[in-house]
Amino acid sequence: MSLSLATYFLGFLFLLTGAVLVSGHEQVRYWTRRFPRSETAAWVLMAVAGGWFLWHVWNLGEADFGQFRGILFLIFATLAVLSCVYAKDFLSVRAACILFLLLANVFLSAAFMQEPRSRLFMVTPVYFGIILALYLTLSPFRLRDFIEWIWQEPFRFRLAGGSCLAYGLFLLILPLSY
Repeated sequence: MSLSLATYFLGFLFLLTGAVLVSGHEQVRYWTRRFPRSETAAWVLMAVAGGWFLWHVWNLGEADFGQFRGILFLIFATLAVLSCVYAKDFLSVRAACILFLLLANVFLSAAFMQEPRSRLFMVTPVYFGIILALYLTLSPFRLRDFIEWIWQEPFRFRLAGGSCLAYGLFLLILPLSY
């Protein structure tokens, strides 16, 4: 993936998130409040994140324990299924974090060896997202607390949505200067 395409994709994600938050629709509020403990979201996100991770494991090279990829594949596939069965509490948050970390790898790979000026605005939110994903993996209940806090006041979710919309528009315009 090129740096321009990665920047467009990240800008679109910001734009989509901002539009959803700015709408303030009651269905969005209901879904976001249910998300941290949603078993359906956990299974779907864990299937996507687990499948993507297992694809990486299956394509390991010889230098990366590639000779053990079959064993590693079975171990990680078993762990993914067992976590869905026995660690259901806030699993959707953890699965979303895993998915973001895998997506961050794609974004950062696109920015690798590019001019620092051209990649700065794309990689900065990705690095903040990595820190947030690692934190939420450790304490997934914090996402529930944040969701409750942000939906208490209409100003909060509109400000967060407007900020995401503005940054998304900025990221969509930015690749024109590359």
